[in-house]
Amino acid sequence: MSSLKEILSAKIKPKEKMALLAKNITEQPSIIDDIIAQFAKLSDGDKGNCLSAMQAVSLENINIITPYTEFIIGCLGAKGNRIRWEAAETVGNIARKYPERVSGAIPALLKFSDDEGTVVRWSGAKALYEIAIASPKDAEKLIPKFKALAAKEENNGVKKTYLKALKTLGIK
Repeated sequence: MSSLKEILSAKIKPKEKMALLAKNITEQPSIIDDIIAQFAKLSDGDKGNCLSAMQAVSLENINIITPYTEFIIGCLGAKGNRIRWEAAETVGNIARKYPERVSGAIPALLKFSDDEGTVVRWSGAKALYEIAIASPKDAEKLIPKFKALAAKEENNGVKKTYLKALKTLGIK
């Protein structure tokens, strides 16, 4: 077990840092409290690595990440693209099991649709898809948005995400 500071300052590749962070979060979830406490002081790269690790953990054990949902939703408004897209992917993962906990993220995720970054737009679309699939109440509100966003989206991958959501929801 390494401390957050040791991991972030290690002279290893970003993917290795993320994997080590994810391993440490899985073994000792309280490291997330350290991440949150130091988050404002971290570089965007380190913030991205931390959120990437949390996203990876959310795929394996959502219950470790769910208590930190508000923090993750707050990261949707960050300036750094990687921070935002990692947060959006984690919101999408949380939505699969706890859609009611992430409904409040919908306005921020809808703003992603105007972003210049394709990965940001795609991750926002994917998170909105997960919320809509898991929550009929939210799906009802999102269906007209998905139609409009699919019509205006130029990137095929992002557009397909909105169209997939509509198809999955039984909308033609």
